[in-house]
Amino acid sequence: MTKVFMFIAIFTTTLVSHSVKAKTIEELVNSQQLQITIQKQSEENPIARQAISYQVEVATNRWFSRGTRIENFDLENAVVLPVDGMAFNSSKTINGETWATQARDITIYPLDEGDYTLPKIKVFVSVNSANDGIVEGYWQLDPVSFSVTQPKQLALIDHYVVTDTLAVKQRNDFDKSANYQVGDSITQTIKISAERVPAMMLPELTNIDVEGISVFDEQPILKDNRSRGDFNSSRQQTRTYIFEQAGDYVIPRQTFYYWDPNRQSLKKRHLKALKINVASDPNQVQKPKQNEQVDPIEEIPWNLVFWIALATALVIVVYRKRDTIAQIYRKVSRQQRRHYRRDYLKACNHGEYRQACESLFRFLRTGSRQHPTLQEYFQLEPQRTYLQELTALAYDINEPNRQKKLVTRGSFDKNKAISLLKPEQLAKDSVWENRSLLAMNPRHFSEK
Repeated sequence: MTKVFMFIAIFTTTLVSHSVKAKTIEELVNSQQLQITIQKQSEENPIARQAISYQVEVATNRWFSRGTRIENFDLENAVVLPVDGMAFNSSKTINGETWATQARDITIYPLDEGDYTLPKIKVFVSVNSANDGIVEGYWQLDPVSFSVTQPKQLALIDHYVVTDTLAVKQRNDFDKSANYQVGDSITQTIKISAERVPAMMLPELTNIDVEGISVFDEQPILKDNRSRGDFNSSRQQTRTYIFEQAGDYVIPRQTFYYWDPNRQSLKKRHLKALKINVASDPNQVQKPKQNEQVDPIEEIPWNLVFWIALATALVIVVYRKRDTIAQIYRKVSRQQRRHYRRDYLKACNHGEYRQACESLFRFLRTGSRQHPTLQEYFQLEPQRTYLQELTALAYDINEPNRQKKLVTRGSFDKNKAISLLKPEQLAKDSVWENRSLLAMNPRHFSEK
């Protein structure tokens, strides 16, 4: 009897265990306990050979067990970077609850213009669910389509990369003063580096076929450096030239093209050409400066020449017409009127009220209306009273003690001073609504 109960207990436990493991990733997604999405991260309208990034995000209302993983996939006529980097762990709020998230980036470099479709990418997910313990499995993303174009400037370029930064550095043992003989050699080490371009896509050195010189290339060294938000790479290649025959040789220059997506323009970097003389007789005296490292002759940038010439012509015209332009500027900008306003506010602030009256009168006469006296500008209250107060301070009216300093009699309120600058508009309005008059230089007034 005891054995029967033990068998039933074991059988029941096995059934429960199997029922727990029966929970799938699909069921978690359908029950809204798990979200798996893919979203494009790069800019719109990409061109061929430009990086296109997608982010796959997995969100769970619990926490991750073994995390997430994106299975590698292939895309015809494109370079797909391996998805083996660290996941970006974060959290977000969904329906008022905090969910844990893991995100991974997919980076693709389509090689030609046209339409592309990502396959059903498989995503491995392992989470700790609320009632079923660890649930893990695969989820297939829906196919995603995108299109790329190619600028017409790149139509005849065999090889280019898309980046805003391409650097070409060179080290060699080339010696301008050396007497090179048959059997001698020179070695070049060229390092090409760029941002957001995998090393495998960086340009290679052009094959050179010069009769009388043997060329040997070492295996290139490719390096990709990836960290969150940054991606740069380099390609280092060493080439040796061995002189097998006497004569004058020119190792041609090399040109590397890249498209700057920020400036939407084609740019290039060069390796200088080498001009070398190889003597057949070891005792032959080398001609001075026979060996040369030739700088490439750049094409004349006619667009740049045109804009420089136009700018130069404008500078000459402006210089010759500077007096006329200055007069027009003063008239259009009402420079003198602004100076009178500044002097008026400054005089009020410093207690120089006679100067304030003179500057106010000059300021008002530069306006649309002109009157022979200052008083005629202010026909309405309260500005008429404000002007009388300013005049009393300026000319000591009703002050029996002529020796008494103005600062002891009080100062002119700054709000009233501002009001007098707009006699037509502020006759019956609050001066506080026109504090913008101080916007030109608010330091003319300080709180008292």
